[in-house]
Amino acid sequence: MKHALATLLRNLRGGAQPVAVGDTGRAAGPATAARVLLATGREDDRTDLRDILSKGRWNVVEAGDWTEALHLAGQEGFSVALCDRDLPGMDWKEGVRRLRLARHSPATILLSSVADPYLWEALVSAGAFDVLTRPIRGGEAEAMIQFAYTHWKTGQAGRRAGTDGQP
Repeated sequence: MKHALATLLRNLRGGAQPVAVGDTGRAAGPATAARVLLATGREDDRTDLRDILSKGRWNVVEAGDWTEALHLAGQEGFSVALCDRDLPGMDWKEGVRRLRLARHSPATILLSSVADPYLWEALVSAGAFDVLTRPIRGGEAEAMIQFAYTHWKTGQAGRRAGTDGQP
């Protein structure tokens, strides 16, 4: 923990954005609560991801189908969306496409029991970030969510600094 505190202080002095530090001493998410949309009807996914996300400073909002997920995404801003490939309401490709049109266009991670090059290519072509395969493993999921958040944050910063001068 001392090492983590020293790293945090060193980063703060260097102007880096602070991060929350978990019990392991590793960065555990953004310092301010980033909003994550968790859209799955599978209780085991919800439980696993709640446990993983509770270690960091993530503000999690849950949805049980695409209709609810898209409604929430249209009303609230999310940095990351974790969506089940088999989420009821519509095909995942259409759901991902509509999420890209949502407020703040979250970095979308698709939860799937299978992952192959075809699925990953189709997912990225649809505008999503990555595939998280089941069974969900804490370290892998945590790293992917953090990376998706960083990707989203960088993309948001790039859009704010666009040539049109719009915020």
